[in-house]
Amino acid sequence: MLELDLNPVLCYPERVVAVDVRMTIAEEAR
Repeated sequence: MLELDLNPVLCYPERVVAVDVRMTIAEEAR
């Protein structure tokens, strides 16, 4: 049960970082 709960949590931060990088690039492009 714990492993199933941790897997999504470990993958989620990577997606958040990808979004932050895209936002940063968008701000620099302005």
